[in-house]
Amino acid sequence: MPTPNLGLPFIAQGQAQKEVTHNESLRILDTLVQIAVLDRDLTSPPVSPSEGQRWIVKMGATGAWAGHDNAITTFLDGGWSFFAPMVGWLAWVTDESALLAWNGTTWIDPLAAVVAIQNLGRLGILTTADATNRLAVKSDAVLFSHDDVTPGSGDIRVAVNKSATANDAGFVFQDGFSARALFGLLGDDDFTIKVSHDGAAFRTAISIDRATGHVGLGGASADVNNGLIAKGTAFLFDRETDDCRFTFNKAAAGDDVALTFQSNYSARALIGLLGDDHLTFKVSPDGATFHTGFIVE
Repeated sequence: MPTPNLGLPFIAQGQAQKEVTHNESLRILDTLVQIAVLDRDLTSPPVSPSEGQRWIVKMGATGAWAGHDNAITTFLDGGWSFFAPMVGWLAWVTDESALLAWNGTTWIDPLAAVVAIQNLGRLGILTTADATNRLAVKSDAVLFSHDDVTPGSGDIRVAVNKSATANDAGFVFQDGFSARALFGLLGDDDFTIKVSHDGAAFRTAISIDRATGHVGLGGASADVNNGLIAKGTAFLFDRETDDCRFTFNKAAAGDDVALTFQSNYSARALIGLLGDDHLTFKVSPDGATFHTGFIVE
C-alpha cells in the first residue's frame, strides 16, 4: 500500500530487490517535490523531451498524453509518467514565470483567490518601500475609482489624517525628489499651499482660514475680518476678451461699499458709497476722525 499523499511505495518486510521500490520512490519525489514545469499549453508530448523534464497536460490531451488532462507528467527512462494533482499542490510554470495551484478542479493563480491582505508592514510596487515610505509606487499613472463592484455609493474620497493640529497632513510635489510645492494642513488646521525653489525655503502662496473660508494670497494669513488678503508690490487684473470690470455691492443704502487706503493698517482715505448711495471721498489724519472731501450725487 503506498503513502496517502504522494503514492510512494513502501518496502515490505523481507522484500527482495528492495532497491527497485526505493528507486521508484526517489523518482516520484524527484518529480513532485519543488514542481517546476516547462509549459502548461501542450495537449500532446513534445518531439524531443529531455530526461526529467515536466509539463502540465492541457485539457483535451492526445497521443501518449490522452486521458491525463491536468496531470503532472515527466519523461523518465524513455517513457511518460503521470501524476494526478491533489488539492493544494503548487507548480511553477517556467515559460510564464507564473505560480499555479490545483484547487481540485483546475490549475489557478493562487494570488487571484486572495480577497484581503491585512496589516502589511510595507508594500513596494516596482520599487522598494522603506521605514519612512511604507507604500512606494513607481508608475506613469495611478487610478483611484469609485466602487462599482459591491456596488458602492458612487462616491470616492481620499482621507489624509494627522494626529494633532501642529502636525502636517499634506501632499508634496517633487522634482528630482526635491520638494517644489506643498498643499494641505501644514502646521495648523488651515488649508495652505506653499512653493519652494530649492526644497528648503518655502513661501506661502495661498492660505484659507478653516473657520471662515477667507483667503490669504502671497504670504498673507487669512483672518476673520477680510474675505481676501493679498500681499505684493503690484497687482494686475487683465481683461479676458475686451473689457475688465470690478463690481462692489452692498446690501442696503445705509451700508458702506468702499475702497479704504491705509498707512500701517490705519485708514487715511475712503472712497465709495459711504452710508448712502452717493459717491463720497473722505480723508482722516488718524484713522478715527474722517473729513468729507467731496460728494457726487
